[in-house]
Amino acid sequence: MNAVKIVNISLRTHDSYGRSHIEFVDGHGNSRLGYILPENTQVRYLDAVYDRIRGTKGIIIPDGITELKDGSWCLSVRSTGFSPPKETLTLSKLIKPLKALHDTGMNHLSIDEHCFVADNTTVSLIFWGDGLLSVHRDAPSEVKAGGVPGVFSDLFMLASVALKMNWIREPDDARDANALFSNNLQTRLKTAVKYGYKFSTPKLPEAIEPAPGVSTVQGGSWQSRDIYVNQLTGIAERKGWLCRVIRCAAGERNRPLPDVPAGTFTGSPGDLLENTFAGKKGIEKLLIVQDLTADQADFVAILKQMARLIPSGLRMVICGASVPDVFQAEKLLLPGDTDSAVDVPLADIPAGITVSGTGPSWYGPRGRVTAEQSADMNRPFFSEKTLFAEGAWRHTAALPGIKENDSKAESLFMLGRYSESLKCVSSSNHTLKGKILIALGRFEEAARLLEGEDKPSLMAEACLGKGDVHRALEVLQNSSDPEILPMLAKLLDLTGSPASAFLPLKQKLKDATGAERVNIYCALRNLEMRLGLYEDALEHAEAAVLLARGLTSISLLVKSLQERGRTLQNTGYWQEALEDYKTAVRFYDENMLSFSRPPHIDLYVMQLKMGRIREAGETHTRLAKLLKTGGKLSSQMLNMLEAYRGVLLGSGEKSLPSALKAASEAHLYGLELYYGLSTLYAGQLYIQSGDISRGTDLLNEARSRGHVLGDRHLVCLAEIELLLQQNCPDLSESRISEITVGLPEELAVLQIISGKEREKGFEVLLGMPSPLLACRLADKCGQPDSPVYRKSLLKYREDILSQLTPEEKQDYSNLFSSVWPSALHESFKPQNFTEETLRTVSRWIQNYLEGESDLPDLTTALNLEEISSVPGPAASKVPGAVPLYCSGSLAADIAPFLEPVAAVITAVPFSGKPAPEKDRLSLEIAGESDRIKSIRTEIKRAAPEDAAVFITGETGTGKELCARAIHSRSGRKHGSFVPVDCGAIPEALMESEFFGAARGAYTGVNYSRKGLLEEADGGTLFLDEIGNLPLLMQAKLLRVLDSGVFRRLGETIERKTDFRLVTATNANIAEQLAKGSFRTDLYYRISVIRISLPPLRDRLEDIPLLIPLFTSKKISGGALQLLSSYRWPGNIRELSNVMKRASIAARGDTVRRSNIVLGDIHPDDSETLTLHEAIKRHIRHTVESFGGSRSKAAKALKCDPKTLRKYLSEDDRNNTEK
Repeated sequence: MNAVKIVNISLRTHDSYGRSHIEFVDGHGNSRLGYILPENTQVRYLDAVYDRIRGTKGIIIPDGITELKDGSWCLSVRSTGFSPPKETLTLSKLIKPLKALHDTGMNHLSIDEHCFVADNTTVSLIFWGDGLLSVHRDAPSEVKAGGVPGVFSDLFMLASVALKMNWIREPDDARDANALFSNNLQTRLKTAVKYGYKFSTPKLPEAIEPAPGVSTVQGGSWQSRDIYVNQLTGIAERKGWLCRVIRCAAGERNRPLPDVPAGTFTGSPGDLLENTFAGKKGIEKLLIVQDLTADQADFVAILKQMARLIPSGLRMVICGASVPDVFQAEKLLLPGDTDSAVDVPLADIPAGITVSGTGPSWYGPRGRVTAEQSADMNRPFFSEKTLFAEGAWRHTAALPGIKENDSKAESLFMLGRYSESLKCVSSSNHTLKGKILIALGRFEEAARLLEGEDKPSLMAEACLGKGDVHRALEVLQNSSDPEILPMLAKLLDLTGSPASAFLPLKQKLKDATGAERVNIYCALRNLEMRLGLYEDALEHAEAAVLLARGLTSISLLVKSLQERGRTLQNTGYWQEALEDYKTAVRFYDENMLSFSRPPHIDLYVMQLKMGRIREAGETHTRLAKLLKTGGKLSSQMLNMLEAYRGVLLGSGEKSLPSALKAASEAHLYGLELYYGLSTLYAGQLYIQSGDISRGTDLLNEARSRGHVLGDRHLVCLAEIELLLQQNCPDLSESRISEITVGLPEELAVLQIISGKEREKGFEVLLGMPSPLLACRLADKCGQPDSPVYRKSLLKYREDILSQLTPEEKQDYSNLFSSVWPSALHESFKPQNFTEETLRTVSRWIQNYLEGESDLPDLTTALNLEEISSVPGPAASKVPGAVPLYCSGSLAADIAPFLEPVAAVITAVPFSGKPAPEKDRLSLEIAGESDRIKSIRTEIKRAAPEDAAVFITGETGTGKELCARAIHSRSGRKHGSFVPVDCGAIPEALMESEFFGAARGAYTGVNYSRKGLLEEADGGTLFLDEIGNLPLLMQAKLLRVLDSGVFRRLGETIERKTDFRLVTATNANIAEQLAKGSFRTDLYYRISVIRISLPPLRDRLEDIPLLIPLFTSKKISGGALQLLSSYRWPGNIRELSNVMKRASIAARGDTVRRSNIVLGDIHPDDSETLTLHEAIKRHIRHTVESFGGSRSKAAKALKCDPKTLRKYLSEDDRNNTEK
């Protein structure tokens, strides 16, 4: 290419993907077409690419290049003699030059409307070549995912352009273009054959959707495998999954992760996922590994590890001529003879070699050649040093003939082959040798070797290993290395001196940034929790989460979420803690992280405490796999968790060995805090098994251990257990306040044990909820007085029992000393039954006389099934002459107390106050048709749940009323109900309306304001016509629903919101999903519960019951007949408007047939009226409905009578002229 000077630009165009095209005059006065390449494009490859297609008929290649001031390049061709197509073209004309390009073995991959030019007779195609250097955003799914491009990829892009530019008018051509533009590869291939393309592959099966987990595709020709893989990318595109194809080039054979830029470190499955998907987040992912061979040792080992613990939402397909037999996976065998092909840099492929699948890669343009042809091209891309730096440890460890080599020694060390590593490490590398000795448990040797070396953390680890805690502390305290502060804080905490680390941590916090600051926040939080500084701990945990999010570090985010969750848990915010743990676990699993303490531990404990036994079992299964290879410390943790489960579920002697083993291991490894907890659990299990004396001794030991460690929480837990055994003499009010400050769960327990504010204590525990502990305390200390709390306890206990095995049920039942009812309809008879019943009845009579309460309220308050004047089966008669009956398990005991109630309701009829507005709204869902009864039942079932509700129905069917009814019956009824019409908000303002805006976020925002999501916090957000949400807002809403956090426009601070989502639409959502205008993942998120409202024409029998909602006047039989025979295209909204207008028009107290005007607006009318004509028509109908009274019509229309006369006189003039 020649250097060209740009003299005068006559036209510049930009497409939606940021590409620029120009028309200009060069230094010689020639007109040229130019294409500006993005910055950093590797133009050095282009000449070699152009040489392969030079002289191809119908293909124009650039002959000029210009370097622009910003470092980008402009390619250009002379434009004399041709111009952009201006007339209708046939698909054959467009495909002809492209097929000529394909006959050379090359692909285009950057086709847009600017690539086609025409003269009087032919259409030519400009080949810029940039499609072989980078992936274009409008490329088909197989190219964007990294699969093997083919002629079908170019035909997809060509069809897209032809349809977009409306070049094709012939129906057959348009049908073929749509087929070529399909994401279904089989459809594209069949259509391509009609235009002269031939494919050597046998008939392939249609690719099926991969199941979660691992599957393999083997056998068949390499072309068959390429096409099958590309079909999978199309499935991923249609499903909305993230998809990535990793192609294993021969020159990358020893890399731990091929097909990524050089220098990419990959030492674990987590690294592989992070590097493969480049930080992109998605609920569902598809990872395809193509051309995997058994000799790629590091890559195969990482894939094998990932397959063993496959992250949730990940599908992995491994494809090759023959896949290494190490994966337990479903196998698909393709038909035909098996052969292979490999990817080779295009510059390395000699002329005359048949090439296909040309496309971009990190190392420049690449092509696909058969294995036989590539024999001389399989040169490695990397040096041994680069491979080692990338994490190719198995490769480096397998290097022959090397005895002393630190790279080999470190590789063996990373692989856990410590003895071999020790033989290879050089004698001068004390750091690596010290690490190896510590790993081998030879702590004494490691400490001697590291003496004098400036490696404080390693030296401290060696000292701890040999049991010299004081020496480890001395090493860390004498070091000036700020990196050791978190480790020092942890050691001071374990040795009972947590306060000693405060000052150095806070001093370092002033200068710390990034990841170091997150670690210090977490260390401070841990110390503050230990010392009871709960508010400070929560503040530092929140700061750690926010900073970790900003750093986009998944591992730091998971760690900080764990720390915040523990703080929230201890301070009583259990639901929030549960969400933090779930989020941490999801991120941990998706990114295949590796922690010594995975977040699954915290989630498991939280699920147990909240009575979610079945969920906890699933978490434990996953946790056991994660800790399986974690060594002795992991064994201690598993034993301690098993002991804790036994404490909660009453396993007693069965779980005692786990507790004793956990305590023994904790003591052996110097884990003083875990030793204290294990001792506590052992004491509780001894007491459950009947050995009260031994159990009490261990509880006292745990309390003493807590005092030594300065752990207020451990002290509090031990004292509570001693109190339950009546073995803790000091329980003054000051003592309760001292040991439970900042610990609401423990405070509630002590309130119940002491009998002071016991109802409040049960309210707190049931609200968390902490059902296992609440049931235990009710058994030990007596049931709460409130029948509502007693009913909740019984319900929780039955739910817990339903999740246990028969043996576990027996153990759990043995925990209880009192007799509990066996079914929910049974009730407890509290000790102060008479006093409580009299108090309840007296309070109810007072409320009844004031119009505040009716019989159903008394029924609930007394925990009865029914109080009625009609005798029912097994009902108890209330004494006296007035017929009144009650039913329920305590009915016979309560009936005598209801005699004054019978007298009051006979003497004073109930005159209740008007229902609140929210209840009146719910009454508008009126009717007795089967469908509307079903709707009311669905609302009652949906309301108590906190799941998302999706309401469908035509306009005017009452979707918002349904949403309000759900809200008013839900646990969020005291929160805000925030209705939003998604179609009424301009797209430009949508983000600020939903998320709010900070002051100065954009012009005119002079103060910070809340958005709709924030307004709905604690209540219900109702999104009407959600189908009108743009795709970008759909993605942002989905993130809020998944994470519960958002940012105001113009802010970097993340805010939390907690709302129930109810959505509605009158659109065909299935059609929107098929078109891709509505996200599938969002649909599944918002439609947990679905309610479909019927149109009014399908329930005409409800009209008599609906009419009183809109008018207080009577309605004549003729009017009712007219209303019941109409089709109601506007549904209930139209009925409301018709009845309000008829009510005004009616002269007496009865609406007659003549007052009713129907069908004045026809949505389906083909006539199009001007605004002026529509106003006139509406005024005329209104006047007619009022019997010709213009004054009444003006009043109804809320307009000046003069305005009304003006329109009518104009109408009269027109009629006169006619």
